[in-house]
Amino acid sequence: SYYKLVDLTAFGFALTGSIDQLIVIWSNSSGRGNPVIMSLAGFLHGSSALFELQPCPKTAETGFPLELIKAIVTTLFFAGGRYDPVEDLFNSDNYAFFLLMIIYFVVTGILTVNLLIAWVNAAYNRGEETWHQVWLESRLRCVETAENISYFIPGFRETSGWFPEEIYYTVPQKEINKFKKATEDLQAEATPSKPIDVTKEESKEKASSERMIKSTTKDTNNDMESTIDELNVKLKVKGDKTMRETQQSREQSCLIGSSKEQVQPLETRMEKLLQEQKAAMKEQGAAMEEQKETIEEQKAAIEKQKVAMEEHKEVILEQMTTIGEQMKQIENMQKAILAILNKT
Repeated sequence: SYYKLVDLTAFGFALTGSIDQLIVIWSNSSGRGNPVIMSLAGFLHGSSALFELQPCPKTAETGFPLELIKAIVTTLFFAGGRYDPVEDLFNSDNYAFFLLMIIYFVVTGILTVNLLIAWVNAAYNRGEETWHQVWLESRLRCVETAENISYFIPGFRETSGWFPEEIYYTVPQKEINKFKKATEDLQAEATPSKPIDVTKEESKEKASSERMIKSTTKDTNNDMESTIDELNVKLKVKGDKTMRETQQSREQSCLIGSSKEQVQPLETRMEKLLQEQKAAMKEQGAAMEEQKETIEEQKAAIEKQKVAMEEHKEVILEQMTTIGEQMKQIENMQKAILAILNKT
């Protein structure tokens, strides 16, 4: 029939247009294919649907019931996707089957609708709770891609002291819940599980205060005893010093006559010491002069080295000039050779 011919032509145009498009894609060309073929394929595909239309029969369908309960059951079957009459059960008077079908479809419909509502509610709640995090994560990805693109700029990594102003960190909801639970557990451990007995606490405070008072009194008594002992020792030392000083004064009064005789050997000793110090000072001066001479010799050697370095610099510069002249001569020779080769 001519219906099949129309279908085949539409299919052929669509197939040729798709092959043409694949050839364009695989060849990596800048063209867009042949739009005429694709437009004709779409037009024929739409027009073929018109040829497939058939007139409705004029005779009424006799398989569908006309009673209320039976019509409801068939309508429920329509809702389930069954559009043809189901054998002869709907034409019979089997009301148990009708009730069973009604209950089945109603219950399943209610359950599916409730499940759908629950899923929608869960999705809404989840989106309401986590949309901030999702938005931040998407922004993080955009910033990450922009920063990674900037790394390919030449010389970008050579800049020192650069760092992004903001850094985004993602934390899943499970980690946040764990953190909250840990903080709640710590607060629960910190709070006392039993009420505090005020009388016991007061008795404990009184006992601790009495202990502190006793310990402080003991410490003060010990400090006083130690200070008294120190004062006694100091007094004894002072008394001994005074006794010794009185004895020394008596002995000095006895030895005044013999002190004149001891003055002369002391003067001779002082003169010897002065002479020894003068000799040491002369030796130090000689050592300093020797150090100065060595320093002057080192300075002269350094100056000689500087002169030698300058001479070496002049020699190196002369060599560099000669090398440059030789390079120029080599370049001229190469140009001449190339000119000869081009002529040949």
